[in-house]
Amino acid sequence: MTPAEKLVSSIEEAGGILTLNGDRLRCQFTKEAEPLLTELKRLRDQVVRLIRHRAEDAATRRQVLQDVIGWMERHCIADRACRCNPRILHREYCRANGFRDLAYQAFVSIMQEVGFALEGEMLVGIALTVDWDAAYGSATQKRIQ
Repeated sequence: MTPAEKLVSSIEEAGGILTLNGDRLRCQFTKEAEPLLTELKRLRDQVVRLIRHRAEDAATRRQVLQDVIGWMERHCIADRACRCNPRILHREYCRANGFRDLAYQAFVSIMQEVGFALEGEMLVGIALTVDWDAAYGSATQKRIQ
């Protein structure tokens, strides 16, 4: 952990809030975080870079989450009885999105975040529409929305 990361963590643990407005660092300090102000002034540039990087990571994560949800709406069904191998879902997601580089573990994490439990090696409650259609007929009623 870098000195800037340690400082930001300490400020946040003490209830302080750091945000950026352009290149301007905005700080809301609690009494507990006030002693860290001198260190914040010293590491300001590093803290600004760290906060900006966090914001970019969050924006990227939101976009990936939206992409995965959009893919699920087009290619998957939801049903409590379903079980699906997450590696197959990941492979199909990557194929449908031009093999975009989304790590398998990140994909599984997103699937869990949107409500599909991982039991053993299977995701519960989701299946590819083509698989459902092949086994049971039309999946129109069970599309993810």
